[in-house]
Amino acid sequence: MRALHSPRSIGRAVLLIEVMSRLCFAGPAQAHEPDEVAIHDLTLQLRGMRAPAHALLLRAELHRASEQWAAAESDLADAAALDPTARELDLCRAVLAFERGHAAEAVPAFVRYLARAPEDGAAHAWFARTLLTLGRAREAAAQYDSALAHTTRITPELILARVALADSLEGPAVALGHLERGLARVGASAPLELRAADLEARLGRVEAALDRLTRLAREGGDAVTLGWRRGEVLAGAGRALDACVEWSEALQVLEQRFETGAQTGSEEQMRARLRAALDLHLIASTHAIQGGTP
Repeated sequence: MRALHSPRSIGRAVLLIEVMSRLCFAGPAQAHEPDEVAIHDLTLQLRGMRAPAHALLLRAELHRASEQWAAAESDLADAAALDPTARELDLCRAVLAFERGHAAEAVPAFVRYLARAPEDGAAHAWFARTLLTLGRAREAAAQYDSALAHTTRITPELILARVALADSLEGPAVALGHLERGLARVGASAPLELRAADLEARLGRVEAALDRLTRLAREGGDAVTLGWRRGEVLAGAGRALDACVEWSEALQVLEQRFETGAQTGSEEQMRARLRAALDLHLIASTHAIQGGTP
């Protein structure tokens, strides 16, 4: 954010778009963490100069990301008074409306903005999320396609959002195709490979799913998480004993961690899940071996 200290660069629309792109697929903690230093810097500069519309739009975005709705609305109103034709004004209004829970109100502003800036991948992604909130899944899918086409630095989150829609609308085979194309663009990605393994398993491609998980383990993936996932794939394929072997090894790794340090809440939950899965499937396997006799 050092560019904020240059009054000339403040007025550039590209900075605003970069901020919105960064926040589009940020997690809740990232998206709503107040950037108070940046807001303070902009406020000081605005006091000493004729307030440029783009500087106000940028500050509105920072206020929105901090859930300071009234401040964001005020900045947008001031920006509109200075330059009602500013191209990014509709985009900022649309995203603010969506974030405040007024998705239907955001749609016309997105349409107006994208008619003027069809190459803005981040805006297409925001619009896709808005349409999805309104239950317009196929239109959202088309917007995600446009986001992918017009985004240079694609994130796994953007790909996974499109994959999820493909899965719900067209099934796992089509979703896997989208995922493979995404992997080809971004390279190795654990979240994408994990999702691909799930889709492979649902398609009955058990060995392909296991191969993906094994490859992740070789590349340094978490042994406990991957052991759990391998067990799930095997159990789903009716290979309960093989699944129990995977879960037992994962549990052993987890117990060793507990011996060397304090466990986290998520690790405690994983231990409980592993133990419950082992109990359930070992009993089932024993009954199967005995011909169903308890």
